Amino acid sequence: MKPSLTARLAHQATFVFAVAFSAIATPALAASENASQAGHHSALAVSHTAIASSKIVAAVAATPLVITGNMANAAERTGDTLMRYALSNEPLEISDATVVAGPAPRDLNLSGPNKR
Repeated sequence: MKPSLTARLAHQATFVFAVAFSAIATPALAASENASQAGHHSALAVSHTAIASSKIVAAVAATPLVITGNMANAAERTGDTLMRYALSNEPLEISDATVVAGPAPRDLNLSGPNKR
């Protein structure tokens, strides 16, 4: 038995409607998926920018602390060395020689600009 004309027209109309709907819906779904991916990538870009900015701020804040810490370490090492030297028990050399850095006050010529 052959389908009736009405059934064939209904079948063709359904087929045309399905093809037309898929042709219209496919770009819309693709556009929706692209928009979703674009939103995802935008959110990632914003989060990466925030992380990069916070790292820059942390580096700027850490720089003086690192410099101060290094100076403190150097000062501590120098202080330790000087303290070890000061507390060493090496005997001092005793000598009868007198060390003078300049002429004796009585030997100064007081006729110059330093005249009293």
